[in-house]
Amino acid sequence: MSQTTSSPRWRIVGQRGLIIGLALALAIALAIAGYTAFRYVTDRANYEQGLEHCQRGECAAAINRFDSILSGWRLIDIGGYADLAGQRRAECVPFQAIVDKHESGIYRAALVEYIDFVQNPSSSILADAARQRIASLFEQVAPVQLASQQSCERVDILRSQNLIPQPDVYAPSFYFACGQVYDILYDWERSYELYQTILTRHSQHAVAPDAERAPLDNPAACMQHSALQNTIIAARPDFMPALSYRCGWMYAELKDWENAFRMHEYALKNYPNHSLASSAAHALLDNPAACERHNALQKTIIAERLDFMPALSHRCGRMYAEQKDWEKAFRMHEYILNNHPNHQLAADAERALLDNPVACERHGLLRNAPLAGRPDLMPTLSYRCGQMYERKKDWANAIRMYEHVLNNHPNHALALDAEAALARSILERAKAEGAGEIAAPEPSGRTNKDIVEVVVQNDSPARLRIVFSGPETRVEELEACASCQIYSVTGPLHCPEKGPVGRYRLAPGTYDIVVEVIETTDSSRNEVTPWRGT
Repeated sequence: MSQTTSSPRWRIVGQRGLIIGLALALAIALAIAGYTAFRYVTDRANYEQGLEHCQRGECAAAINRFDSILSGWRLIDIGGYADLAGQRRAECVPFQAIVDKHESGIYRAALVEYIDFVQNPSSSILADAARQRIASLFEQVAPVQLASQQSCERVDILRSQNLIPQPDVYAPSFYFACGQVYDILYDWERSYELYQTILTRHSQHAVAPDAERAPLDNPAACMQHSALQNTIIAARPDFMPALSYRCGWMYAELKDWENAFRMHEYALKNYPNHSLASSAAHALLDNPAACERHNALQKTIIAERLDFMPALSHRCGRMYAEQKDWEKAFRMHEYILNNHPNHQLAADAERALLDNPVACERHGLLRNAPLAGRPDLMPTLSYRCGQMYERKKDWANAIRMYEHVLNNHPNHALALDAEAALARSILERAKAEGAGEIAAPEPSGRTNKDIVEVVVQNDSPARLRIVFSGPETRVEELEACASCQIYSVTGPLHCPEKGPVGRYRLAPGTYDIVVEVIETTDSSRNEVTPWRGT
């Protein structure tokens, strides 16, 4: 019987293979562990360096470090650096895009994106870098190259986040550039706000004079005119007078006469000696609203300006006359003649007053006014008014006007014409009132063939006016008979031969004659009927 046994050789070989396998596995494990450790150390180093670059805003270098981490193979991400690198890379990529614009000279867009980047909470690691970049833009780039509608809309963020370095140095210039942008866009409110900020907070900055001139054509500044009067801006010597003048001009262009008047009046009242005052005065003269304020202006410092009130009155009078507003036109021209009789416009005012129908209605008042001292005004006015009343067949007023000429200006050039017109008017009135007939006088004695003498005796207790209208015109007066009386019931058959006698030498011919009472003892002219004859 045979017996088998295992071979020691095979047992040795099996043990050796196991040892080799274990060694190989250990080697692989050690290799993996070593690589993992290497990867960890390398990733950590790259991440830390990338983070340092990132914190300094060097995103191009940081991205290279992060890419080294992300491109490496690892079995296990010890420390989570791959995830962290991905996150930081996601932050750096958009920031680097902004930096690329910055470095390419696209400053306006870069500034806007830096500001928005700072506002993004997830980008806090790069916030300081973005702030530094913003600061470098303000320090190195001209404000006009930074200002755009988008960047200017972020002015409040720049202020609240203190993003502008040395605000007293760099902010005013940027505000001014933004104001110019808004002016181009006709965004008057925003541009005005920025100019106002410069003038109130940075009044000593080099750009302040430009900011003072900039709002002069800004409608928003005009709307704030009253409020500005009580601000530090009003202390600038030229700002308020210039703004008032320019706003007045702007309102005048819009036919907003009330606001235009308010602006120019303010300039003249508060800055009467400013270089723009003369221009404001001329503008006020062309403003219809000034005519409505004529009385009020007389009591202001504006009225003290040489030529202003006479010029205003003359222009307003002309305007009212064109509108057929004779009452107001009269008031304007009357003012010149009473208050500025020696002004160069007085002659024009006198002519205008003579052509004004209202002047005839004011005749009684004008007689006692200062303007009545003008040598030609009252006789000319009286004569013209007499003509006007004649045309209207208002004989009583016509007679009153012509009488004024003869009684007060007997030597005036119009006196002869006034006498003829008076005779004509008296005759027409007598006809209209149904005056009694006087028989033709009987011839008595002889005179030169070229002269006729008419003798009239007044045996009445009233003064008589005797009018001769024919080859020549005469208007004569005959005194009352002091010893004569009026009979109320029955008088004598013949008038007594007493009373003043008038002898009037006339050229031969046929005359219309009117005899009427000038005044009566009972002051009742209507009870005495005029007489007329041929």
